[in-house]
Amino acid sequence: MGGLESLVDIEEIPDTQSCIDPPIEDLQRCINTVPSEQVIELESNLEYDLENRFNFSVYATEPTTPVPVNLGEGKHALNERTLCPWKYKTNSNLNRFPIDIQYAQCECRNCIDPDIHSLSIMNLCRPVVSWRVVLIRGPCVNGTYQYIEENLPVPVACVCDRRNHLV
Repeated sequence: MGGLESLVDIEEIPDTQSCIDPPIEDLQRCINTVPSEQVIELESNLEYDLENRFNFSVYATEPTTPVPVNLGEGKHALNERTLCPWKYKTNSNLNRFPIDIQYAQCECRNCIDPDIHSLSIMNLCRPVVSWRVVLIRGPCVNGTYQYIEENLPVPVACVCDRRNHLV
C-alpha cells in the first residue's frame, strides 16, 4: 500500500476534493502482517485510558447483581459462569479499520463469592486486555485516505482480582 509506513513530507489534498478509502483487501493485508496479539493483565493507569482515550466502557454503566450460575455446569458460556461475569459489547469507530471491535464489559465491579452466591467487596473484577493493531484513518493524499497503525488495548475478559488482606 505504500502510504502506511510514513506520512512525512506528504502534502494533503484540500478538503474540497473527495477522498476515498483504499481497498478493504489492502487494509486487511496490512492488519494480517502484524504479529499475533499479546494478552496482559490490566494495569490501573490503563483502565483510565480504556474509558477515556479509547472509548471502551470497562464496567457496565448500571452495574447489575448477576445471578450466579452453577460454576460446574457446561450449559452456560464462560463469560456467564465466571466469578466476574462479562458481556460482549461493540466499539465502533468510522475512522478505524476494522470499524467494529468486540470487547468484554465487566457486569460488576466486585467478584461473586461462590460460597455465599453474592457479590464480595473483598475482591475486584478487572478486565484482561489483548493488544490489537488497528489502522486509524489519517490525511487524504492524492484522493486516497492514508492509514496509520496503532496499538489498541481491547478488553477480552474479566477476572477476579483478590485484594491483599491484612490478617
